[in-house]
Amino acid sequence: MSPKYKIQIIIFTVIFLTANLFATNYYVRKSGDDSNDGLSASTAWKTVTKAAQYSLSPGDTVFIGADKALTFDGINDYVDCGNDINLNITSAITSETWINRTVSSQTVILRPDGAGDKNTWDSGTYSDVNDQSDATYLESSGGVSPPWQEGLFSTANHSAGSGTISWVRVHIRYKDDATALIHAKVRTSMKTNGTEYDGDDVTCSASWADTYTKYATNPSTDSNWTWNEIDNIQIGADGQGTGTLLLPVKAQVAEVWLEVGQTVILRPDGAGDKNTWDSGTYSDVNDQSDATYLESSLSELLPPWQEGLFSTENHSAGSGTINWVRVHIRYKDDATALIHAKVR
Repeated sequence: MSPKYKIQIIIFTVIFLTANLFATNYYVRKSGDDSNDGLSASTAWKTVTKAAQYSLSPGDTVFIGADKALTFDGINDYVDCGNDINLNITSAITSETWINRTVSSQTVILRPDGAGDKNTWDSGTYSDVNDQSDATYLESSGGVSPPWQEGLFSTANHSAGSGTISWVRVHIRYKDDATALIHAKVRTSMKTNGTEYDGDDVTCSASWADTYTKYATNPSTDSNWTWNEIDNIQIGADGQGTGTLLLPVKAQVAEVWLEVGQTVILRPDGAGDKNTWDSGTYSDVNDQSDATYLESSLSELLPPWQEGLFSTENHSAGSGTINWVRVHIRYKDDATALIHAKVR
C-alpha cells in the first residue's frame, strides 16, 4: 500500500525581489474575511483578489493557504490554485509547498537480482532464491566434512522507503535432504562497505524453515544504515553439507531476501476520551510546530494534573510484527524561576 501524505498548504508564497527593510507578511485563508487587515492567519483575507488589489510594497509576502492539511493518496492528485485575472504578477515569485509526512514508510523487501562477489554452491544461482518458491534452490555438496559453500547476490535498488532506517534483516529459507539424525548447516551472509558478515550457524531439518540475522546498525560503521548502503548491499547464504560418501546430506536454500524496517509515525487526528487541559486540543499538538500547545492551569497553589488523550489516524503503512511503541511529547513551561511545572 502506498503511504499517504498530508500536504500543508501554506503553499503559495509571493515574493517581490526588490529589497525592503519594512517588508510585511500578508495572509489569505478560506476562513478569512476581505474586510480584515490580512496581517495574520487569524485576521486573514478571504480571496486572492483582495491581495492582488491591495497596495503591496516591494518585498512584501502573501501567504495563500487552506485551513487544514490535504491528504493525498498519490493517484491523480493536484491542487488547483485558480487563475484569477486580477492577480497580474509582473515580478519574479517563489512558490513553496510544505509537506508533512504523517506516515514515514513501510517495511521494504528487496530480493536478489544478480550475481554478487561469490557463489561456490554446487548448484543454483540468484534466480533460484528470488522467486518465493521452494521448487528451486541453492544446493551444497555432501559427504565427510565438506567445506562451507558460499553465495552473495546483488539486490534491486529500493523504490520505496526513505528517512531513518531502524534495522535490517537478512532472511533465508532452508532445509536439507536428510531423514536421519545427522543434518547440514546453513547461515545468512551479507556484505556491506567491502566487508562480509555471517549469521549464526543453523542446523537444518528435512522440512523448510526460515531464519534471519538482524542488524540494528551497519556493522561496518556502527551507525544507522543509509539508503545508499542498502542499494549497494549484497545478501546471500552459506551452506555446509555432511554425511558420508554413500549417504551425503546436502544443504538447500530456496529463498534469500532483505527486509528493511522503518518507523511508522502517527499523530493525533481527533478528540479522545479526555481533555482537562485549561486550553488546547488535539489540533494544537499535531502540527509539528511550537506555536500552538496545550496549557495547564495556574489558578491554585497545588493544581491537579490536567490530562489529555487523543485519537490517532489509522496506519496506512507498516505490517507484520511490532517490535516496540514509543509515545513522544515536546514540552516546556513558562517559568524563569527555580520552580517548574511537570509533564508526563
